[in-house]
Amino acid sequence: MVAMGVFPAIYSTLSPQALIDGVLSKYELGVINRCVFWNRGLSDIYLIETLEKSYILKVSHHHWRSETDIQFELEFLDFLYQQKIPVANPLRTKSGKLLVAVHAVEGDRYAALFPYAPGEVPQGDLNINQSKIMGRTLGKIHATSLEFCSQTSRQSLDLGYLLDDSFKVISPYLLRKSQDIAYLEQAIAKIKEQLSCLEKTSPLWSVCWGDPHSGNVHFTKDNQIS
Repeated sequence: MVAMGVFPAIYSTLSPQALIDGVLSKYELGVINRCVFWNRGLSDIYLIETLEKSYILKVSHHHWRSETDIQFELEFLDFLYQQKIPVANPLRTKSGKLLVAVHAVEGDRYAALFPYAPGEVPQGDLNINQSKIMGRTLGKIHATSLEFCSQTSRQSLDLGYLLDDSFKVISPYLLRKSQDIAYLEQAIAKIKEQLSCLEKTSPLWSVCWGDPHSGNVHFTKDNQIS
C-alpha cells in the first residue's frame, strides 16, 4: 500500500516558474524574460530568454542516467570547449557547479544550462560539405578526448554492458522463441570473439561522441558547426 499524500508519479513536467526560482537563480543570468517548455526527448528541454541572450536548460529524466554519469558528460563537454572544440558547453552556477539537482515528485533529476547554439539543424540531412566538416570535427573530438581525465565515474560502454546486459533485458520477451534466443546468443558470442583482440587502451579505448548525426549539430549560414 502507498500512503496517499502527494500521488506518486513516474514522470512529471517541471514548472517553468519553479525552474526560474529554484534552478536558474543559481546562475548569473540577469533578468529572465521567458522560460518555456520546448521539447521532450531523452531529456526535457526548456528555452530560456534573458534581456541579452538565449539559453537551453536540459533536465534529465529520473533513472535515465545517474548523477555521476551526467557529471562525467558535462565535464567532458567543458573540457572539449576549453580545447576550442565547437560543442555545447555547459555553464557553471555561481558556486561553480555544472549541474543542479531538482527534487521532482518522482525522484531526483538533474538540470544543466547551455548557451543557445546559433545556426540551425540541417534540413533533410547533411550535404557533402557539411559531412566533411562534421567528419573533421568528429576526428578532432576523438583525438582531443585522449587527453581527458576525470575523477568522476561513469558506466563503461563495454561488451558486458552492451551485449550481456541487453540480452538479459531482451530474453524474457523471447521465451517462446527459442530460435531467436539461440540467434542472439550466437551473435553475441561472435561479436565478442571478433572484438577480443582489441585492447582496452588508448586510442582504441577512450571517451568518444557516440551519437554523431545531423540532428545533433547546428550549422551557421557560413557552414560552421556551433
